[in-house]
Amino acid sequence: LQRSHDDLLLFQDEMQLSHSVIDELQDSSRKFKAVVQKIKTKQGTNVDCNRIETDIKKILTRWDNARSQIVERLRSCGASSELLQTYKNKIEQENVWISETTVKMNSLKTVQKLTTKEIELTVEPAMDLYSNISERSSSIEETNTLGSRYIREAKIYDLRLKHYKENLEEEHPSLDASFPKTEREIIGACEVEQELENLNEKYSCLMRTI
Repeated sequence: LQRSHDDLLLFQDEMQLSHSVIDELQDSSRKFKAVVQKIKTKQGTNVDCNRIETDIKKILTRWDNARSQIVERLRSCGASSELLQTYKNKIEQENVWISETTVKMNSLKTVQKLTTKEIELTVEPAMDLYSNISERSSSIEETNTLGSRYIREAKIYDLRLKHYKENLEEEHPSLDASFPKTEREIIGACEVEQELENLNEKYSCLMRTI
């Protein structure tokens, strides 16, 4: 995610450095239109002039689209980065809690091995542990919500990128060979999905065991 953000900033800087070329093209376009109008007035419609004018419009439109794409993706990367950091902090807390709770649970002796007096002394800690595990469900649910939000944002980002590539390929079919044919795996989203699956399984195991 950070690498994508850095790449986008680099692209943005490069586009700003190249903006003077676009300004010159726009200025040339205005002058060209004036010349075209004179030609049309004197000689009628000129196919070559129309084609050049159309090509210029396409270039300017693609430039504006590229700038908009970068701004949009930078915004998306920033939001996703904050969301991912919040999620990472939360799931780390959950994993620490699960480890500590598992140790406490394992320290409780089974009823079959206890005397009546020991059972009486064990009931209260066991009930406290059960309450603690049950009450943790809302925190586990919050972690799942954060992770799911990040996964959704990552997939939306990837889908937008896919559509943008498809538009480029439509304009320039030769670019098609430069893109992988297989769908790109969203590694970050897959990692979060796996982490949530492991977390939920561990929590369910605690609930079953207690």
